[in-house]
Amino acid sequence: MERTWQRDLGGIKVRVVKADFQGRDADALVIPTCNLLKMDEGIPAAVRQAGGEEIEREARELAPIAAGAAVVTGAGRLPFRAVVHAAAIGGDGSTTEARMRLCAYNALKRCCDNGLACVVMPLPSGTFSGITDSTCCRAVIEGIRDFCLAHPCALRQVELVTEDDVLYRDLAAGLERAAREDSEA
Repeated sequence: MERTWQRDLGGIKVRVVKADFQGRDADALVIPTCNLLKMDEGIPAAVRQAGGEEIEREARELAPIAAGAAVVTGAGRLPFRAVVHAAAIGGDGSTTEARMRLCAYNALKRCCDNGLACVVMPLPSGTFSGITDSTCCRAVIEGIRDFCLAHPCALRQVELVTEDDVLYRDLAAGLERAAREDSEA
């Protein structure tokens, strides 16, 4: 059953959705990947399988990128205009809280640069070596908050999508904190 929690941050609607990320209605799909932009496991592999090898080919032509950076490719057969590859994982195979925050920020910046108004960011549990799921959620929300409050642009909605109950609660709580801090500022 789909559940949703949403708040506005800097005029951008941020939604936390408990659902499968595939089939969401959005302009772009933001996926976490390694700085070499390989799409061989997890969400990137599912995206390659559903959207076609051309997504990975296009991404690999842009690799390597700095850990924390993001690049945009076509979406192949996926129902999106673009796929944003956010390099959450560095060459050592792990990530950090700062890198996750930077990934979320830079992914949204790339969306704005490309006129994408609605984006979906799936967050699976247990994906990132080096940080806990809770830390990952906090960092992603902080990166989104920092971007939303600093960059007026065409971006209108960000959906954080997970199928995991614990991640959903962590993301919703983080979003609530960010919205409260925004209103108090």
